[in-house]
Amino acid sequence: MIKILINFCLIFLSISMFSQPLAAKIFLIDQTDFNGYADILKNGKIEFRIEFDEEPTIFDEFDLRRIEFKESNDIFEYVLVENKSLLLKVVSESDVTVYAKYPESFSTQKTERELAKEDYINREYAYNGGYKVKWRDGNTYNFYDNPLKSGETVFFIKRKNDNSVRNIKNGFRKKAISFFNDCPYLVEIIENREWKYQDMPKIVVYYNEMCSL
Repeated sequence: MIKILINFCLIFLSISMFSQPLAAKIFLIDQTDFNGYADILKNGKIEFRIEFDEEPTIFDEFDLRRIEFKESNDIFEYVLVENKSLLLKVVSESDVTVYAKYPESFSTQKTERELAKEDYINREYAYNGGYKVKWRDGNTYNFYDNPLKSGETVFFIKRKNDNSVRNIKNGFRKKAISFFNDCPYLVEIIENREWKYQDMPKIVVYYNEMCSL
């Protein structure tokens, strides 16, 4: 009985720790910004409070443009995708920004393993379609999901002055060559299939470092 109570307390404690709002900064559509504490809810809305112990306010795409979490440096934005606003994760941003949408909820109440699964830049892919990530907690996590199978990660890219993002998953090689045609060496890498769709974050980082003006 004592062992059951101890296990229950440990589970409750881990859930309680997980449910704490995180230090964050929000950027509203009207150009104002606020520091406080936030959670991303499973429905893609943002729960935000300025003081840790006050009642939260719920924000969505009609109020909020961007949220930055201070400890993890994770950034999310409401982005226009085919005339619909979606909350997407900013993977890398500069002259070209790459966003990610994946099946898992963007909810901030996740384990380190769940967060490592969503690290797109540091993935090392395996021959079987899985991948591993060396994560910030010092552990290496192995995942056996194929990131290209139906329903998995979708990347969106956008140039700085564009109003909406592009999804170039279908017909990736042809569309990527066209999009990055001002970077000849990158085009050659894509033509030779050295980098494929799942390497989109690396492609964008390379472009921004080597080819953008």
